[in-house]
Amino acid sequence: MFNNMNLLSTLALPLFLSLSCYSEAATVHYLPLPSGGEYRPTISIKDNGSVYYGSDVGYQLLDCSSREYLCFRHNDFVFSFPNDDVTINQEWQIDDIRFKVLSKEPLLVLGVSEEVYVISDDEGNHFYYSIDGGLLGFRFQSVIYFSEGEFGYAF
Repeated sequence: MFNNMNLLSTLALPLFLSLSCYSEAATVHYLPLPSGGEYRPTISIKDNGSVYYGSDVGYQLLDCSSREYLCFRHNDFVFSFPNDDVTINQEWQIDDIRFKVLSKEPLLVLGVSEEVYVISDDEGNHFYYSIDGGLLGFRFQSVIYFSEGEFGYAF
């Protein structure tokens, strides 16, 4: 269903290879894929839920998880994933945002393939979530971000 996954992987590879590593082990850094020459800051999420846009002061993620769903939000950015038995075309709602599992596909980055669920919301955003690796990437407000490491933000 999301047939640009190989294209995204191909574009992400040079970006990942050209970056230096951060030394903070408990922080996940999401790097924007270059588009149109417009500057987009790195988004960093610390394990305590603090979010940083570039070098801005940190903001706090709100945990909106329930027994049925993992969930976190910060202003307009909301991500959610079912806790049990995920199926393609499965839909759910968190507050006023509807989510849907579009597909389960391999995502190849830096020669490593990871099975991800591609999830959309009714705002047009997409999320790439791995059971083992967490939130590996997302497209939010038309900008694509991928985790710089082998793992994404995991709750």
